[in-house]
Amino acid sequence: MSSPVFSRTDTVTDLEQFYNSLLELFEDSDEKQEVNELLVWWNRQIFPTYSSTQHPPMRNSALARIRERRVHIKTAGNTLEANY
Repeated sequence: MSSPVFSRTDTVTDLEQFYNSLLELFEDSDEKQEVNELLVWWNRQIFPTYSSTQHPPMRNSALARIRERRVHIKTAGNTLEANY
């Protein structure tokens, strides 16, 4: 029996556990090559003109702002550590 949508109330499959297992797999360094190949394949299924070439985030995009904030936090953290 299968469910047409992911739902926490699904009594057949623990979908939250399934989701968390996928995240663990994607983050596992031993699986990096296969995960990258899978992501390229999947992206090509969804976006037929997908290119795996890395593009810098557009200026003022959400991704650019997130990365900028991460650098700021790391820099601030390093400054705090140096003061101790």
